[in-house]
Amino acid sequence: MKNPFFANTSGGVKFLFSIVLILLSTIIFTFLGTVFFAIFIDSNIFTNYSNFISDYSSPSTISFLKTTQIFQSIGLFVLPPFLIAFLFSKNTFSYLEFSSKINAITLLLAGVVMLSALPLINLTAEINQSLNLPDSLSEIEKIMQDAEIRAEKITKLFLNVNTIGSLFINLFMMALIPAIGEELTFRALIQKSLSKKMNIHIAIFISAFIFSFIHFQFFGFLPRFLMGIFFGYIFYWTSNIWITIFAHFVNNSSAVLFAYFFGIDSIATDASTFSNSEYYITYIFSSLILTSFFIYLIFYFSKKTKSRVINIE
Repeated sequence: MKNPFFANTSGGVKFLFSIVLILLSTIIFTFLGTVFFAIFIDSNIFTNYSNFISDYSSPSTISFLKTTQIFQSIGLFVLPPFLIAFLFSKNTFSYLEFSSKINAITLLLAGVVMLSALPLINLTAEINQSLNLPDSLSEIEKIMQDAEIRAEKITKLFLNVNTIGSLFINLFMMALIPAIGEELTFRALIQKSLSKKMNIHIAIFISAFIFSFIHFQFFGFLPRFLMGIFFGYIFYWTSNIWITIFAHFVNNSSAVLFAYFFGIDSIATDASTFSNSEYYITYIFSSLILTSFFIYLIFYFSKKTKSRVINIE
């Protein structure tokens, strides 16, 4: 068994080292993404870089933004957890809770919850968008709104594809990589580390807050925060990162698939339109009942599985 380099160092040293490692990894992979694009896709990027990346009407620009996002996501969220686990623990995969024992029922329920909760997610997004900062912070709110509009525009451009190949690229970029990387970072690393120093429920809420905040999208903060809490409790109940990765993937991929099969307009970018449906109350009530029921089943089966493992051991 290997002897980890930083296993016996203080928490402060580990924290600082982790931050430095994440920053270096992000910078390196951003550079690698640019080089990869220039070599294999379009070398004209270096001719006039500023105009190239701002021309959203150009397919090459969209391709470049997708390429760099893939590389940045790997460098920021996917690779660092593995490096940190390798340097801080004796067993990398065990440290990140990559259990080989996956309860198929719990896995399926985790995905079903994300689908049944869609009306509730839309409701929280609507509530979030109705919130306004105080007048004294109007300039900050304007900056947030502008950033939200730009992010929405780029997201629509990313989702506007019409080939199977492009669909799979979007699923890889917008669903699979974020699901793996963000769950490893916010649940397997941050939540797990916090839970060793404080109450597990506080650790779940703090990691969910960081998870939502790090996206820097104020008008989507509330639904993302609540999803982070849900992912946190699944991770706590199951002690298996595969379950939260799958639930996260189902949530992200649903938007990608809806956009591909039903068009961009099928994805409501303005959540306030959801409340205009004549079946609004029915959707919310049904979603609340079903989501609560499925979450209880996840808790029940997770507890049952854990007790069975304890009895065997």
